[in-house]
Formats: sequence, structure tokens, C-alpha cells
Amino acid sequence: MGKEQLSLMKALTNSEIENEKSRNQLTATESEYRSLFDNNPDAIFKLDLEGYIISGNLALQQLSGYSVEELIGNIFIDFVEPKDQEDAKECFTLALSGELRDYRFNFLDKLGSPIGCLVKLTPIMLKGSRTGIFVVIKDMRELDKLASKYIDSEEKFQIIAENIQDVIFLMNDKQEYLYVSPSSKEIFEYDNQQVGEKHSFYNIHPDDIANLEKLFNESIHNKNPYKVQLKAMHLKKGWIWTEINGTPVFSENGKFKYMLLIARDISLQKENEEKLQYFAYHDSLTGLPNRRFFKSRLQEVIELEEKTGEVFAVILIDIDEFKQINDNFGHETGDDVIQELANRLSSALDPLDFVARLGGDEFIALIANIHKEDQIVEKAEGIQQAIIAPWSINGHVLNITASIGIALSSLNGSTTTSVFREADRAMYDAKNAGKNLVGFNRSN
Repeated sequence: MGKEQLSLMKALTNSEIENEKSRNQLTATESEYRSLFDNNPDAIFKLDLEGYIISGNLALQQLSGYSVEELIGNIFIDFVEPKDQEDAKECFTLALSGELRDYRFNFLDKLGSPIGCLVKLTPIMLKGSRTGIFVVIKDMRELDKLASKYIDSEEKFQIIAENIQDVIFLMNDKQEYLYVSPSSKEIFEYDNQQVGEKHSFYNIHPDDIANLEKLFNESIHNKNPYKVQLKAMHLKKGWIWTEINGTPVFSENGKFKYMLLIARDISLQKENEEKLQYFAYHDSLTGLPNRRFFKSRLQEVIELEEKTGEVFAVILIDIDEFKQINDNFGHETGDDVIQELANRLSSALDPLDFVARLGGDEFIALIANIHKEDQIVEKAEGIQQAIIAPWSINGHVLNITASIGIALSSLNGSTTTSVFREADRAMYDAKNAGKNLVGFNRSN
């Protein structure tokens, strides 16, 4: 077997390894999201854009008594109590337009019995387009029963409240505490006997108090429940993310009696949401913004240019002969080279410059507010010098260069597509001219 055949087989093997790694990562991510959907304690079902049910989770089956198979293909409105169907239609229409609200209405289970629920509809976005709607249903029967029990018997309510894991508050229309459950000690480290002496919303972050008071007053006026996420003070942990559900309670003649507030520590949930958000917009190997994040930032700069006339540029960087590094020293060394290059690029650019990894050995930088072309050329030369500085990775002394393409925006109307195209063309011109060079184009 000749050298060329051996080299080709080796390249194919590396490519298969990379493809298998990508497939495994994608499978793991899909598995995480499926687990989050299937094991969510709240009932969730997925709708198409016409309102037909196309999937659901186990909690939905347990709540409704229907199997997912029985629900699929039906319009979700048909499972809403008739008196609430107009509200449900409004909720669906608003979700399609991107407006999100919490709604209270009753679903009907398989036996036709109403289930009091708190409902949120969230659009499903795929490549910038809405492809469906997620419906998250929180069973509120226990909460409604709890409020009802207090109306019937304050003593029974107190027994339940003292054994619940969330913190329960009752407040009058002056926002004075009428009752605080003992669980405040476990959740926030506050003695419930002393809370009643404090001013209203004493442990709420100052930035959140105005909005919470507004929701409180609107709830009394509109007679609607509300839910809000904010930061509350924990005596030992400091500010922690907290979810508060408020339900106004009225007498039979319609007079406001008190607000039932249930507070829950959602710090772990918020932490997981932030991690998912971070990894959606950042490269896992380098920690730099990824292609998705870069395109979003580039679009913002393009729109700013149209308003202000400020010129910008992008610099595309591609390592020369990177495949040989992987072939000769292994993919672990190749990954270390990528990480080191990310550090060098970040150090070579100014804090206001925006650098991202597009994938593989390609990086890109966004330079805003360019006053003259020499300015961007100097930036590129600085990057080039940072790259050709001596490399020592895992005991290997490497000679690394990169081909660089520059695309300068056009005041006649740049787009993300035109900017990427011109930067890519300039980079390949540099690579074809001998590598370790800088190419230059203007975006049209």
C-alpha cells in the first residue's frame, strides 16, 4: 500500500472519529432535553401551529387520565372547560405572536372533571422560525384547595401550611403580614414569628420591589393570580432566585380578604437554565462565543451601521495545515492548539472587540467603529504576530501560522451573508497565495 493510500485511510479514520464524537455529543444533548421534557413534574404537551397536540409527557398522562396516543391529533382547546375556551384561544394566539402570559383555566380530564391549572404557552423556535408551541400546565388544585380550606377554617389551613415545603405568606391590602409559615426558617433562615414585625417585602431585592408591588396591586384589582421570579435574601446564602405565586382571595360578596403568596427557592433551576443558555451561545472547547452568538452580534452592528454610519470589519482566521497537527501529534494536541489560539486572539484584540470560534480551526473577530482602513490592517498584523510567536504544546515545539481574511463593511448595505462571504473569500485568497498572509475585501 502506497503512502498516499495510507494517508487517505488515516484522514478517513480521523474524520470518522470526529463525526462519531459529534454524533455522540448531539445524542447526549438530545437525551438531556428529552429527559427534561419526559421527567418534568409539570404536564407538558407540544402543539403544531394550528393548535393540534403532537406529543406529551408522562405528567400529562397522569394529570389528564388520557394516554399521549389518545391526545395526539386533537385540538387542545377541546380539552379546556367551555367557559374557559375563549381565554385558551387568546392564550394560544398571543403565544404565536411571541407574547407570553400566565393563564388560569380549567382542563377537563378523561372523566370530564375540571382541573384548575396555571398554564403557560411558549413558542418553539427553530432556525429563527416558530415551528410549534410548548404548553406547560401546573396543577393548582392543591393550592386552590389550600385557599379554600383557609376560608372554611383558619386552623386547618395553619396545619397544612406548617407542613408544606414552600413558604406561605398571607398579606392584607396594605401589604402587611397576616401569617408566615414556619417553613420560612428552612427556606430563608427567617423565624416566622419575627417576620410579621418587618416591613412589607423586607427580604426582596430592591430592584424587584416596585414590580412585585405593581403585580400585587394589579392582582387585587383584576382578581387574577400572578407569578414572578425575583431575588430574595437568604440569611446565610445571600440573594437567591425565588419564584412567588400570588392568589387574591375574596369574600362571598367580592371584598378582598388577603393575598395568598407562595415562595419557592428556584436557585438550582435558574443555575441549570443559565448553563443551558451559556452553552447555546458559547463554544465548549474554548469558552468563546460560537457562530450563533457571533451572527447575532454581527446583525446588531450592521443595524447600528445603518443608523450611525459607523464602519466595521470582520477578521477571519484559519490555521494553516491544521490537519497535519492532528495527524502528527493527535487530536488532544490539536485541541490544546485551538485553546491556546483562542487565548492569543483574546489577548491580541481590544476588550471591545468581539472574537468567536466558528468551528474546527476557524476563528472570527468583529471590529466595530473603524475610522480608517489602516486601523483594521494593524489589528490583523497584531493577530498575525501573536500567532507566529513560539509554540510549545505538550512538549512539542510547533511552527504555526494562519491565513487571515478581512472584510470591511459597505455603507451601501452589508448583510451577515455578504460579510461572511467576503471575509471567507479574502482568507482563501491569502491561503492560495502562500499562507501566513492577510487578504482584504470590502463587503457589498
